[in-house]
Amino acid sequence: MFAVVRDSDESAEANGVSTTSRTLTIELNIERAAEFLDYDQIGPASFLGKGAYQINTSKKYVLLFGWLDAQFKQVEKYAQYYRTNGFSAIVLLSSSKDQYIIASGKLDETTEEFRNLIVFLESKDLVEPVSHVSHETNSRNNKRLSRIAVAQMYPQIAVHILSNGGIFRLRRMLHALNARGLQLKRTNGIVLDSCPGTQSAASIAGLVTSRFKDASYVKAAVWPAAYAVAAVATRVADYSNHPVSTSARYAISEGNDGNVRGPRMFVYSRGDDVVQWSDVAEFAESARAEGIVVVEKEISLHVLIVFLKDM
Repeated sequence: MFAVVRDSDESAEANGVSTTSRTLTIELNIERAAEFLDYDQIGPASFLGKGAYQINTSKKYVLLFGWLDAQFKQVEKYAQYYRTNGFSAIVLLSSSKDQYIIASGKLDETTEEFRNLIVFLESKDLVEPVSHVSHETNSRNNKRLSRIAVAQMYPQIAVHILSNGGIFRLRRMLHALNARGLQLKRTNGIVLDSCPGTQSAASIAGLVTSRFKDASYVKAAVWPAAYAVAAVATRVADYSNHPVSTSARYAISEGNDGNVRGPRMFVYSRGDDVVQWSDVAEFAESARAEGIVVVEKEISLHVLIVFLKDM
Protein backbone atom coordinates (compact mmCIF):
# COMPACT_ATOMS: atom_id res chain seq x y z
CA MET A 1 0.00 0.00 0.00
CA PHE A 2 1.42 3.39 -0.99
CA ALA A 3 0.29 6.94 -0.29
CA VAL A 4 1.06 9.90 -2.51
CA VAL A 5 1.21 12.81 -0.09
CA ARG A 6 1.60 16.47 -1.08
CA ASP A 7 3.85 18.03 1.49
CA SER A 8 5.58 21.34 2.16
CA ASP A 9 9.30 21.78 1.60
CA GLU A 10 9.90 21.87 5.36
CA SER A 11 8.09 18.62 6.02
CA ALA A 12 9.80 17.04 3.02
CA GLU A 13 13.19 17.93 4.49
CA ALA A 14 12.08 16.54 7.84
CA ASN A 15 11.33 13.26 6.11
CA GLY A 16 14.71 13.18 4.42
CA VAL A 17 13.27 13.65 0.93
CA SER A 18 14.70 15.97 -1.69
CA THR A 19 12.89 19.31 -1.78
CA THR A 20 12.99 19.41 -5.57
CA SER A 21 9.62 17.65 -5.50
CA ARG A 22 6.69 18.34 -3.20
CA THR A 23 5.12 14.95 -3.84
CA LEU A 24 6.12 12.15 -1.50
CA THR A 25 5.47 8.49 -2.19
CA ILE A 26 5.36 6.71 1.15
CA GLU A 27 4.90 3.01 1.77
CA LEU A 28 2.12 2.50 4.31
CA ASN A 29 0.89 -0.29 6.49
CA ILE A 30 -2.50 -0.18 8.18
CA GLU A 31 -1.04 1.49 11.29
CA ARG A 32 0.92 4.21 9.46
CA ALA A 33 -2.02 4.98 7.19
CA ALA A 34 -3.71 6.73 10.10
CA GLU A 35 -0.92 9.32 10.12
CA PHE A 36 -2.15 10.58 6.77
CA LEU A 37 -5.82 10.33 7.55
CA ASP A 38 -8.02 13.13 6.32
CA TYR A 39 -11.73 13.11 7.03
CA ASP A 40 -14.71 15.41 7.26
CA GLN A 41 -17.23 15.46 10.07
CA ILE A 42 -20.79 15.43 8.72
CA GLY A 43 -23.27 15.55 11.56
CA PRO A 44 -22.89 12.27 13.47
CA ALA A 45 -20.74 10.69 10.75
CA SER A 46 -17.11 10.88 9.70
CA PHE A 47 -16.43 10.76 5.95
CA LEU A 48 -13.14 9.30 4.77
CA GLY A 49 -12.51 9.63 1.04
CA LYS A 50 -10.48 7.12 -0.92
CA GLY A 51 -7.34 9.18 -0.33
CA ALA A 52 -4.59 10.48 -2.61
CA TYR A 53 -3.04 7.03 -2.96
CA GLN A 54 -6.25 5.56 -4.44
CA ILE A 55 -6.46 5.89 -8.22
CA ASN A 56 -9.74 3.97 -8.53
CA THR A 57 -12.33 6.61 -9.40
CA SER A 58 -15.42 4.39 -9.24
CA LYS A 59 -18.14 5.49 -6.85
CA LYS A 60 -17.99 2.92 -4.07
CA TYR A 61 -19.12 3.68 -0.54
CA VAL A 62 -19.22 1.73 2.70
CA LEU A 63 -21.23 2.70 5.76
CA LEU A 64 -19.45 1.46 8.88
CA PHE A 65 -21.44 1.25 12.11
CA GLY A 66 -19.16 0.89 15.15
CA TRP A 67 -19.85 -1.29 18.15
CA LEU A 68 -21.22 0.21 21.35
CA ASP A 69 -18.96 2.98 22.71
CA ALA A 70 -16.14 2.11 20.28
CA GLN A 71 -13.49 4.78 19.72
CA PHE A 72 -13.07 6.32 16.29
CA LYS A 73 -9.47 5.14 16.02
CA GLN A 74 -10.67 1.55 16.46
CA VAL A 75 -13.40 1.64 13.82
CA GLU A 76 -11.18 3.71 11.52
CA LYS A 77 -8.96 0.65 11.04
CA TYR A 78 -11.86 -0.99 9.25
CA ALA A 79 -12.28 2.15 7.15
CA GLN A 80 -8.63 1.97 6.11
CA TYR A 81 -9.14 -1.53 4.72
CA TYR A 82 -12.07 -0.38 2.63
CA ARG A 83 -10.22 2.73 1.46
CA THR A 84 -7.36 0.64 0.10
CA ASN A 85 -9.96 -1.27 -1.92
CA GLY A 86 -11.46 1.80 -3.55
CA PHE A 87 -14.24 2.66 -1.11
CA SER A 88 -15.04 5.97 0.51
CA ALA A 89 -16.01 5.23 4.11
CA ILE A 90 -18.81 6.78 6.15
CA VAL A 91 -18.20 5.95 9.82
CA LEU A 92 -20.95 6.20 12.42
CA LEU A 93 -20.07 5.51 16.03
CA SER A 94 -22.56 3.99 18.44
CA SER A 95 -22.95 4.98 22.07
CA SER A 96 -25.11 4.20 25.06
CA LYS A 97 -27.15 7.24 24.03
CA ASP A 98 -28.41 5.35 20.96
CA GLN A 99 -29.56 2.47 23.14
CA TYR A 100 -31.30 4.88 25.53
CA ILE A 101 -33.10 6.75 22.72
CA ILE A 102 -34.43 3.48 21.29
CA ALA A 103 -35.44 2.13 24.70
CA SER A 104 -37.22 5.35 25.68
CA GLY A 105 -39.10 5.66 22.38
CA LYS A 106 -37.52 9.01 21.46
CA LEU A 107 -36.57 8.14 17.88
CA ASP A 108 -38.94 10.72 16.37
CA GLU A 109 -37.59 13.47 18.61
CA THR A 110 -33.96 12.97 17.59
CA THR A 111 -34.05 12.66 13.77
CA GLU A 112 -32.70 16.19 13.32
CA GLU A 113 -29.31 14.92 14.50
CA PHE A 114 -28.96 13.17 11.13
CA ARG A 115 -30.04 16.10 8.93
CA ASN A 116 -26.58 17.02 7.63
CA LEU A 117 -25.71 13.39 7.05
CA ILE A 118 -28.88 12.84 5.03
CA VAL A 119 -28.13 15.89 2.89
CA PHE A 120 -24.68 14.42 2.27
CA LEU A 121 -26.09 10.99 1.35
CA GLU A 122 -28.47 12.67 -1.09
CA SER A 123 -25.58 14.57 -2.68
CA LYS A 124 -23.75 11.27 -3.26
CA ASP A 125 -26.90 9.65 -4.73
CA LEU A 126 -26.93 6.97 -2.02
CA VAL A 127 -30.58 7.37 -1.03
CA GLU A 128 -33.90 7.35 -2.86
CA PRO A 129 -37.59 7.90 -2.07
CA VAL A 130 -39.18 5.04 -0.16
CA SER A 131 -40.85 2.67 -2.61
CA HIS A 132 -41.88 -0.42 -0.69
CA VAL A 133 -41.59 -3.62 -2.73
CA SER A 134 -43.88 -6.48 -1.76
CA HIS A 135 -42.29 -9.30 0.21
CA GLU A 136 -43.08 -11.88 -2.49
CA THR A 137 -41.69 -9.80 -5.37
CA ASN A 138 -38.63 -8.82 -3.37
CA SER A 139 -37.88 -12.45 -2.52
CA ARG A 140 -38.06 -13.51 -6.16
CA ASN A 141 -35.88 -10.61 -7.27
CA ASN A 142 -33.24 -11.46 -4.66
CA LYS A 143 -32.98 -14.98 -6.03
CA ARG A 144 -32.72 -13.80 -9.64
CA LEU A 145 -30.15 -11.06 -9.19
CA SER A 146 -26.62 -12.29 -9.86
CA ARG A 147 -23.59 -10.53 -8.43
CA ILE A 148 -22.89 -8.96 -11.82
CA ALA A 149 -26.48 -7.79 -12.24
CA VAL A 150 -26.49 -6.19 -8.79
CA ALA A 151 -23.27 -4.32 -9.59
CA GLN A 152 -24.71 -3.06 -12.87
CA MET A 153 -28.16 -2.04 -11.64
CA TYR A 154 -27.41 -0.39 -8.33
CA PRO A 155 -24.84 1.97 -6.80
CA GLN A 156 -21.88 0.23 -5.21
CA ILE A 157 -22.85 0.53 -1.57
CA ALA A 158 -21.72 -1.74 1.25
CA VAL A 159 -22.86 -1.73 4.88
CA HIS A 160 -20.69 -3.18 7.66
CA ILE A 161 -22.36 -3.45 11.07
CA LEU A 162 -20.17 -4.18 14.08
CA SER A 163 -21.90 -5.95 16.97
CA ASN A 164 -25.24 -4.98 18.51
CA GLY A 165 -24.14 -1.39 19.04
CA GLY A 166 -23.78 -0.95 15.30
CA ILE A 167 -27.37 -2.08 14.84
CA PHE A 168 -28.55 0.60 17.30
CA ARG A 169 -26.90 3.32 15.23
CA LEU A 170 -28.15 1.81 11.98
CA ARG A 171 -31.72 1.79 13.28
CA ARG A 172 -31.56 5.45 14.27
CA MET A 173 -30.18 6.47 10.87
CA LEU A 174 -32.78 4.44 8.98
CA HIS A 175 -35.53 5.96 11.13
CA ALA A 176 -34.29 9.47 10.33
CA LEU A 177 -34.21 8.64 6.61
CA ASN A 178 -37.69 7.14 6.70
CA ALA A 179 -39.04 10.21 8.50
CA ARG A 180 -38.03 12.17 5.39
CA GLY A 181 -39.50 9.61 3.02
CA LEU A 182 -36.08 8.25 2.06
CA GLN A 183 -34.25 4.95 2.19
CA LEU A 184 -30.77 3.71 1.33
CA LYS A 185 -30.48 2.48 -2.22
CA ARG A 186 -30.10 -1.26 -2.58
CA THR A 187 -26.67 -2.35 -1.38
CA ASN A 188 -24.18 -4.77 -2.88
CA GLY A 189 -23.70 -6.41 0.49
CA ILE A 190 -24.44 -6.08 4.20
CA VAL A 191 -21.95 -7.55 6.66
CA LEU A 192 -23.43 -8.36 10.06
CA ASP A 193 -20.23 -8.73 12.04
CA SER A 194 -20.94 -10.57 15.33
CA CYS A 195 -24.59 -9.53 15.34
CA PRO A 196 -27.49 -9.49 15.95
CA GLY A 197 -27.59 -11.11 19.34
CA THR A 198 -30.32 -11.40 21.95
CA GLN A 199 -30.62 -10.56 25.62
CA SER A 200 -30.19 -14.02 27.14
CA ALA A 201 -28.61 -15.21 30.38
CA ALA A 202 -25.61 -16.52 28.45
CA SER A 203 -25.05 -13.28 26.51
CA ILE A 204 -25.37 -11.12 29.65
CA ALA A 205 -22.94 -13.33 31.57
CA GLY A 206 -20.58 -13.31 28.61
CA LEU A 207 -20.65 -9.52 28.42
CA VAL A 208 -20.00 -9.16 32.16
CA THR A 209 -16.98 -11.50 32.04
CA SER A 210 -15.60 -10.48 28.63
CA ARG A 211 -12.99 -8.25 30.29
CA PHE A 212 -11.29 -11.28 31.83
CA LYS A 213 -8.95 -13.61 29.96
CA ASP A 214 -10.61 -16.76 28.66
CA ALA A 215 -8.52 -19.13 30.76
CA SER A 216 -8.43 -17.01 33.93
CA TYR A 217 -9.64 -18.36 37.25
CA VAL A 218 -11.52 -15.10 37.83
CA LYS A 219 -13.61 -15.60 34.70
CA ALA A 220 -14.29 -19.22 35.60
CA ALA A 221 -15.51 -18.13 39.02
CA VAL A 222 -17.54 -15.09 37.96
CA TRP A 223 -19.31 -16.51 34.89
CA PRO A 224 -21.62 -19.00 36.72
CA ALA A 225 -22.67 -16.33 39.22
CA ALA A 226 -23.33 -13.80 36.45
CA TYR A 227 -25.30 -16.40 34.51
CA ALA A 228 -27.44 -17.24 37.55
CA VAL A 229 -28.30 -13.59 38.20
CA ALA A 230 -29.01 -12.99 34.51
CA ALA A 231 -31.20 -16.09 34.31
CA VAL A 232 -33.40 -14.74 37.08
CA ALA A 233 -33.52 -11.31 35.45
CA THR A 234 -34.54 -12.68 32.06
CA ARG A 235 -37.36 -14.67 33.65
CA VAL A 236 -38.66 -11.71 35.65
CA ALA A 237 -38.21 -8.93 33.09
CA ASP A 238 -39.68 -8.79 29.58
CA TYR A 239 -36.76 -8.49 27.16
CA SER A 240 -38.90 -8.75 24.01
CA ASN A 241 -38.86 -4.95 23.74
CA HIS A 242 -35.17 -4.57 24.53
CA PRO A 243 -33.35 -2.39 21.94
CA VAL A 244 -31.35 -5.44 20.83
CA SER A 245 -34.53 -7.35 20.03
CA THR A 246 -36.47 -4.51 18.42
CA SER A 247 -33.54 -3.24 16.34
CA ALA A 248 -32.45 -6.55 14.83
CA ARG A 249 -35.16 -6.64 12.16
CA TYR A 250 -33.89 -3.37 10.65
CA ALA A 251 -30.72 -5.20 9.66
CA ILE A 252 -31.95 -8.71 8.85
CA SER A 253 -35.36 -8.18 7.21
CA GLU A 254 -36.52 -6.48 4.03
CA GLY A 255 -40.21 -6.77 4.87
CA ASN A 256 -40.58 -3.19 6.12
CA ASP A 257 -40.25 0.22 4.49
CA GLY A 258 -36.85 1.78 5.01
CA ASN A 259 -34.89 -1.36 5.93
CA VAL A 260 -31.51 -1.99 4.35
CA ARG A 261 -31.68 -4.20 1.25
CA GLY A 262 -29.16 -6.54 -0.30
CA PRO A 263 -27.42 -9.88 0.28
CA ARG A 264 -26.25 -10.55 3.84
CA MET A 265 -23.06 -12.00 5.23
CA PHE A 266 -23.46 -13.12 8.84
CA VAL A 267 -20.10 -13.39 10.60
CA TYR A 268 -19.87 -15.09 13.98
CA SER A 269 -17.65 -17.07 16.32
CA ARG A 270 -18.55 -20.10 18.42
CA GLY A 271 -16.21 -18.75 21.10
CA ASP A 272 -17.84 -15.31 21.23
CA ASP A 273 -18.68 -14.36 24.82
CA VAL A 274 -20.57 -11.19 23.97
CA VAL A 275 -22.91 -12.35 21.19
CA GLN A 276 -23.91 -16.01 21.09
CA TRP A 277 -23.13 -17.62 17.73
CA SER A 278 -26.40 -19.57 17.86
CA ASP A 279 -28.36 -16.29 18.00
CA VAL A 280 -26.59 -14.95 14.90
CA ALA A 281 -27.10 -18.24 13.07
CA GLU A 282 -30.81 -18.14 13.93
CA PHE A 283 -31.14 -14.62 12.55
CA ALA A 284 -29.30 -15.73 9.41
CA GLU A 285 -31.84 -18.51 8.93
CA SER A 286 -34.66 -16.01 9.41
CA ALA A 287 -33.25 -13.81 6.63
CA ARG A 288 -32.78 -16.83 4.39
CA ALA A 289 -36.39 -17.89 4.96
CA GLU A 290 -37.45 -14.43 3.76
CA GLY A 291 -35.74 -15.12 0.44
CA ILE A 292 -32.68 -12.97 1.07
CA VAL A 293 -29.33 -14.18 -0.25
CA VAL A 294 -27.37 -15.18 2.87
CA VAL A 295 -23.76 -16.21 3.43
CA GLU A 296 -22.49 -17.38 6.83
CA LYS A 297 -18.83 -17.12 7.81
CA GLU A 298 -17.31 -18.40 11.04
CA ILE A 299 -14.34 -16.52 12.51
CA SER A 300 -12.37 -16.74 15.73
CA LEU A 301 -13.04 -13.39 17.38
CA HIS A 302 -15.83 -10.97 18.25
CA VAL A 303 -15.83 -8.44 15.37
CA LEU A 304 -13.16 -8.96 12.74
CA ILE A 305 -12.46 -7.42 9.34
CA VAL A 306 -14.02 -9.56 6.60
CA PHE A 307 -13.66 -9.22 2.88
CA LEU A 308 -16.55 -8.26 0.63
CA LYS A 309 -15.04 -10.27 -2.21
CA ASP A 310 -16.17 -13.35 -0.28
CA MET A 311 -19.85 -12.34 -0.65
